[in-house]
Amino acid sequence: MNEKHTGLFHIYCGDGKGKTTAAIGAAVRAVGAGLKVCFVQLMKSGESSELSVIKNIQNITVQAVINPYGFTWKMTVSEKEKLKKLNDETVEMLIKAIGNKSDASDGNLSNSRQSDNTVGKFTYNEVNGRFDMIIIDELMSAYQNELVGKSLVFSLIERCKGNTELIFTGRNHSDELMEKADYITEMKCQRHPYEKGVSARLGIEL
Repeated sequence: MNEKHTGLFHIYCGDGKGKTTAAIGAAVRAVGAGLKVCFVQLMKSGESSELSVIKNIQNITVQAVINPYGFTWKMTVSEKEKLKKLNDETVEMLIKAIGNKSDASDGNLSNSRQSDNTVGKFTYNEVNGRFDMIIIDELMSAYQNELVGKSLVFSLIERCKGNTELIFTGRNHSDELMEKADYITEMKCQRHPYEKGVSARLGIEL
């Protein structure tokens, strides 16, 4: 990677299929180049098929913050507060993990600490500068639905700038986040089987 242009900010948004798929592709390309990637998934069940593969790829650290409550419009106030707390804790850990690459440690991340609402929840010890790329799948959805602290998200963006490549995905875009982005890719739906009543299929959408 050209060190003069590291730490750029990407957004994959829109109503079309392919946002998470594009993020997974970016992660695979990065590790193929010898970079270290952190892939975090928010707002989903923790059972997305891609997680079973990428968690076994060397140099990709995976965390899924499980959303057991379903669609946001069906959540109670209490459920939203619980999910926001988990999302905030995850973003806070990412902020703490980012430092100057010159301070990086060769120590491994520990994946041993678990909770009922996370998959592969990681702890940080001696991990400053550990990640070359951070991907947060469905961050845009959490942001738009106020299920992650906006100040934390902006702190993460600033912390990554010039240091760690950052990718957010999610259907709905946010103008204030879009203003910060170096890359914006919108997946626009022209046609989808869902319109004909075809449910999400395992290995394709799930």
